[in-house]
Amino acid sequence: MKKDTKKLAQRLNRFSKDQIIRAISESYQASYILESLINDLEYRAQEDLLAKHSSAIDAERRAAEACMDWRREMCDKYGHGGECRLADIPAVEVARGAKLEKEWKAAQEKERALDKQVNKTLGIGGTSA
Repeated sequence: MKKDTKKLAQRLNRFSKDQIIRAISESYQASYILESLINDLEYRAQEDLLAKHSSAIDAERRAAEACMDWRREMCDKYGHGGECRLADIPAVEVARGAKLEKEWKAAQEKERALDKQVNKTLGIGGTSA
């Protein structure tokens, strides 16, 4: 945004939302201005949502990897002949594994919730925005 445009936009802070909407709707090119604003706002909202979803996917993947690494580590340390029994793993390690699984589940739930929002926003899966 140009410096002058930014200053002009900041001057809008003096007015209420209703005053701004009324002024835009009564202006000469109201439909063009409104369509441009709405398109830009919708685009930015979609981009923000997609960035959050991408971040949630990465977090879920990292949580899954941490949990799988813990499982492999426990099998390497406490496994015998291809078997790894939970009873052979010390309580401290089991608690650490439970914490990792809880974090993984939370990351999955967050990603699924954002996935539903993305699908709804983009009109995927029989839903529409």
